[in-house]
Amino acid sequence: MRHYGDLNTTLAVYGSNGETKGIFYWLHGNHYHAITIKQIIQNAKAGQYGDCTAKEIVSALKYIIENPNAEIESKITVDRQEVVKYLMKVYNLEDETDVNIIGDIAYVYINDETLTFSLADFEKVNGEIRYKKKLPEAPKKAVSDDEDYEDEEDNNYIPNFEDKKADENKDDKNSNKDKSLKSEEKNNIKEDSNKDIVENKELNNLDKKVEEKKVEEKSKTENQKNQKKRKMRRNNITI
Repeated sequence: MRHYGDLNTTLAVYGSNGETKGIFYWLHGNHYHAITIKQIIQNAKAGQYGDCTAKEIVSALKYIIENPNAEIESKITVDRQEVVKYLMKVYNLEDETDVNIIGDIAYVYINDETLTFSLADFEKVNGEIRYKKKLPEAPKKAVSDDEDYEDEEDNNYIPNFEDKKADENKDDKNSNKDKSLKSEEKNNIKEDSNKDIVENKELNNLDKKVEEKKVEEKSKTENQKNQKKRKMRRNNITI
């Protein structure tokens, strides 16, 4: 980092989570990279600065910023330029300015985020630079609103021809099923209606037979009475 303080700019500021006051920062092309003291404390707790405390890192950064030409005594044994090349290769970076070493700290700028490394955690083995700890994953690229909209459009389901055909077949099957049910229901209604007609006809016939029988019995009774009267008349005449 080349500066410390409050940053008043219209350019984008990456790495400090939107904070622009009380930050370490430096200009990188058309934007700034920055880190807050709070982030340095978090990194120190995570062991990213080796045995150095957050207070020691902040003091070292401020001293380097205030004394850019001062020679800093360091126990680092690896070549800084080799560390830069190593980090560029690991994170597939093309611009050398994406890796910045100040004092004993290496800053790597990826997708608007900042990774920090203590040079004490690098070593040279068999002529090659390697990192003693597990390398942190590269920050993922932030998704813009336009990309979110495109993803949302892509996720919207658009039926293809086969799906449409399958839906039509399904509709046809359902339609045929409905027609079959309606036809069956209609037939049942017709059968019930015919059954009612037959039952009513039978009832009418039964009523008719009953009436006929009553008439027949009445007629028979009348005949019997008439016969009896005629017989009585004949008897009276004979006497």
